[in-house]
Amino acid sequence: MAGSPILNELEEISDILGAEDLNERISSPILRELIKIRKALESGGSGGIGGGIPDAPYDWVIYGRQNGEWVPIPRTDLVAVPLRIIAPAAGESPSTVAYDESGSGNFIITKEAWAPVNDPFITGMVYTVTIQLTAVGGFSFDGITGNDISINGNIGATIISNKGVSLTLTYTFPSI
Repeated sequence: MAGSPILNELEEISDILGAEDLNERISSPILRELIKIRKALESGGSGGIGGGIPDAPYDWVIYGRQNGEWVPIPRTDLVAVPLRIIAPAAGESPSTVAYDESGSGNFIITKEAWAPVNDPFITGMVYTVTIQLTAVGGFSFDGITGNDISINGNIGATIISNKGVSLTLTYTFPSI
């Protein structure tokens, strides 16, 4: 992680201080957060530059200015996740695009996959789509349940993983 003056400074500071000293000895919440991120990067994470990115659930914090001070801004919990995807139809290829039906822009679809894998879809089969979402702009999926998610207007998604800023769900379509 050498090369950047800020990262070099963070390295020196975090080597001198233990994690328990961060809140007591460093007044800047942004600097404390950067040191936590740097330590997570060094400890491995999930790959990438500098040894990796922090594995979830890392509690990312967004900061904003309030009365001249940098303060943490709480995430806003989403209350509904309306998704649209082309349903399986015999002889058709699986859809590779799901989208936020509300158009709110509060989350993005980062991945989708179909099971079983058939291209084209086969008559008489039941297909399940797995969709991964990422909340953006200070929003989170905290508190979201399967009943808060709609696929093409239908409730019934199963949440596989909810880490606040990322959500993985499955939805099973009726037999075609």
